[in-house]
Amino acid sequence: MKIKNLFSTPKKTAITVVCIILILAVCVAAAVLIAGAIARRSSIGEDFAKQFAYADAGVDASKVTASRAEFEFEDGQYVYDVTFFADNVEYEYRLRASDGAVVKKESEPVDARVPAVTNPSVSATTPSQTAPSGENSSSGSSSFSAGSVQLTLDAAKQAALNDAKLAAADVTFIEEHADYDDGTPVYDLSFVNGTNRYEYEIDANTGAVRSKEVQPINSQNATVSGTDIGVDQAKTIAAQQAGFGVNDVVFSKTKLERDDGLYVYEIEFYKDGAEYDCTINAANGSVLEYEVN
Repeated sequence: MKIKNLFSTPKKTAITVVCIILILAVCVAAAVLIAGAIARRSSIGEDFAKQFAYADAGVDASKVTASRAEFEFEDGQYVYDVTFFADNVEYEYRLRASDGAVVKKESEPVDARVPAVTNPSVSATTPSQTAPSGENSSSGSSSFSAGSVQLTLDAAKQAALNDAKLAAADVTFIEEHADYDDGTPVYDLSFVNGTNRYEYEIDANTGAVRSKEVQPINSQNATVSGTDIGVDQAKTIAAQQAGFGVNDVVFSKTKLERDDGLYVYEIEFYKDGAEYDCTINAANGSVLEYEVN
């Protein structure tokens, strides 16, 4: 009798149906969460997933410079999606969470989006570190791996200064990164003096100027110029914020941007597989944002 009362009027019927749907939805969600928790507890785990991927790829774990494993539910089964970098190659694996069986795998050389990099001040005997890139080549790392090109970053900067007929003491470098243009390794550089912004693309093997652009600085789009801390100081501040020296990390993004009327350096770098993002005030070097992923 009481159950019949729940459907005695259209309004009661509607409310009852909605309640039943909500209860079912909560039960389904709870079941999914419980199933996921059980599957994860009985899975091989993130560390073993990485090890299985390294083994299948024939890569020694000591050569891996950055890695990530994520527990996911894909195509009706629980899996680990593993991404790692080693010897200038990016590997992507999907492994069955229950036993580590390879479901899918891909690998490709680190391309124009991610030059094979190492910190330019690290000696050639130090193993190179490769870092994942951002979405485009403008966020590439500041230098190529030791021995892969003929020209160092400092030499490229000097070539640009010579072409612009400027001295290093008279400018502030605001962007510098290694890149590829139609397969040719290049350094993309930006610097300012009191009147102009200069953008150069320098051949990383010959030192030739492949392209250049000079733009007058005005009040609308000027960098902070004389009060700009410069990209090198910004990198140092970002590394120190994380408790590292500038030579201990691999930078994957060093870019000056305008954010809500304020010029900031967006710095991204990697250390021991972790990604660090830091936003720094370009005028005074204060850290505005800091995040570890």
